Amino acid sequence: MESPVQRLRRGALGAGDKVVARVARASGTTQRQATGVDLAVAAVLQDRGTRDLHDPASFVELLRTCWEPLTLDVEDSGGDQLLFSALVDHLRTGVAPLPVDISLAAAEAADRLLAARTPYDRSALMTDVGSHARWSSSFGHSARFLTAVVRCLRARTVVEVGTAYGLGALFLSDALARGQEPGRLVTIEAGEPQKSLSAGLLADRGNVTTIRGRTPDVLPEVFAQTGPVDFLFHDGDHSKDAYVADFEASLPHLAAGAVVVFDDIRWEDPFALRDVRTAEGWEIVSAHPRVARRAEVGGRYGLLMLA
Repeated sequence: MESPVQRLRRGALGAGDKVVARVARASGTTQRQATGVDLAVAAVLQDRGTRDLHDPASFVELLRTCWEPLTLDVEDSGGDQLLFSALVDHLRTGVAPLPVDISLAAAEAADRLLAARTPYDRSALMTDVGSHARWSSSFGHSARFLTAVVRCLRARTVVEVGTAYGLGALFLSDALARGQEPGRLVTIEAGEPQKSLSAGLLADRGNVTTIRGRTPDVLPEVFAQTGPVDFLFHDGDHSKDAYVADFEASLPHLAAGAVVVFDDIRWEDPFALRDVRTAEGWEIVSAHPRVARRAEVGGRYGLLMLA
């Protein structure tokens, strides 16, 4: 007859075996997914070739980030909003890959952009457009997060503050076009050459309007065009003052249940020219009385749903 200690040990061993089996199954699934991504990338390269690519390795990496298995860490305040909960679950358990056509279009656009050697001399940053674009643009994982927000929360009218070179807007435009009720995007950029380059990239996107200017000057014009906004993506000036001012200016035009995403909520100025205090700005906007629910995604994005 088994003693209580023996039964406890046998139960623990059985539970351990189950955990090992579960991990093995998950690892096998991940391995198969990774292999599938490699095959998909290889098929694209075989079909289009690499002769005209400036940076084949970066081209391949961008395609991989569009399709590889992806889960995101989410710190969620909790609440009753079902659509928000569905989005959080989606981000935590596996963000959907992007369609092949938009992935390929974005990879080709990024390859051209990253090869650009036009001087970029704004502020204290003196480099070229390609180098600046490499660290200031939204690529595969960021695009999948934005697409998930549009898809899970059924956004139809989106405003983007900070177009940069237009890659994020390209993905947002595609996600809005694929909705059951196709939506539209208004995107704002204050600087050059970003405005001109992004306008060229987005010229054939019929659901995108590009506006040049600083948010204090152009937001009234933007909201006059859009009507109530479902999703505001703030990727413009990364500072406490800009977060708060742009959020407060937008609030009267954000629909009930609207979603707001702030990019780089823990960012600090790498050139130490100013005290940007993005984290402090994020705490202020997320404590607003209209905020029904908040989450932080991947230590980078601040995600809000409004009452």
